[in-house]
Amino acid sequence: MPDETPSSQSRVMSQNQECNIIPFPTQPDPNDSDDKEIEEFSRAVANGLRAPLRHVRYFAELLQKKAFLQLNETDRRYLAMLSREASRIAEGIDALRAFSRVGCTEMQKSPVALRRVVVELVAERRAELAHRQIDWIIGELPTVIADRALLRQALANLLANATKFTHNRKIALIEIGCLPKHPAETVIFVKDNGVGFEPKYAHKLFGIFERLHSIEEFEGVGIGLAVVRRIISRHGGRTWAEGTTDAGATFYFSIPDPTLSP
Repeated sequence: MPDETPSSQSRVMSQNQECNIIPFPTQPDPNDSDDKEIEEFSRAVANGLRAPLRHVRYFAELLQKKAFLQLNETDRRYLAMLSREASRIAEGIDALRAFSRVGCTEMQKSPVALRRVVVELVAERRAELAHRQIDWIIGELPTVIADRALLRQALANLLANATKFTHNRKIALIEIGCLPKHPAETVIFVKDNGVGFEPKYAHKLFGIFERLHSIEEFEGVGIGLAVVRRIISRHGGRTWAEGTTDAGATFYFSIPDPTLSP
């Protein structure tokens, strides 16, 4: 079971700032037309690129089968690079399609026990990363009114992000918790002791295809956090992050209290 004792929590919470003095940045209106235009553009680009990319991959595979023995070492390396980059583009297209679907999915709000969702996700991560030593800390988490499937996806992306950027730590520390009650909203955080980031680039983290580290260092297409932002935005909440280079990062999102909505 994940470590949930006060002493274990203090190991992670001793980093960075105290949780009750975190500034709350502003975030665009969840119904902002720019978000809708981005989703429509993403869907159009993803659909438009699928066929040309399929042709590129087909002819690259055909060339490899029919002419591989006739190619010199340099040409074979070029062909391998072509296939690899085509695969990366395919991953990007799939990610764009997933991003566009987030905005099209009809919201089904109901009470969501966050602790139960997080325990499920941590169990999945443990099974996938059994070869790694990860100290999971699950704090007290409330029940919120939200779309369970979408909120689960947002949390899954945040946990995946935390495990990815702690892969070079001998012992990874990942904490999921809730800040002290704030008026009109619930604030959840995911904190890690990974590579962190330069604070001046925090505004880039939730953008589509934005990367603060090279793909050689960390895999991925750079859209997972954009999906998180869109999901939370659809709930009327906000997303932000704090971090320091080589000293970990903390990602936050808020879910409004529906009983206080106008």
